[in-house]
Amino acid sequence: MKKNEVTIGGVYAAKVSGKVVPIRITGASPYGGWDAVNTQTKRTVRIRSAARLRRRVDRAPIAIGTRVAVSIDQGLQKAEGIIREVETDDSGTAYRVDVTSGDQCNEHRTADGELWVCQFEVKPLPA
Repeated sequence: MKKNEVTIGGVYAAKVSGKVVPIRITGASPYGGWDAVNTQTKRTVRIRSAARLRRRVDRAPIAIGTRVAVSIDQGLQKAEGIIREVETDDSGTAYRVDVTSGDQCNEHRTADGELWVCQFEVKPLPA
């Protein structure tokens, strides 16, 4: 990214400690660059240059432990579950979900039996 494309309050994908995670820019750093917060761990980070930012994220990922509705194959397989892991990279956000009710979605599980779904396949359930 370029410096003029970065906005205060924006959420961006950035590499932090070897992982690409969503960060929220909180302000300009007095030492150059920006101060930000990792939206997954809530820890503060310093972004020294716009080159460290990958892309703007439309919405922050859903938090680990959140109950979600899962809809796969245009709604042919529906389930409810709990998010156990979140991974973000240049192609988007993926969630590992433990199914608690509904279709077990076995055709979509990895060899290890984990169910990973894309961001557009999950919606948070009301608390």
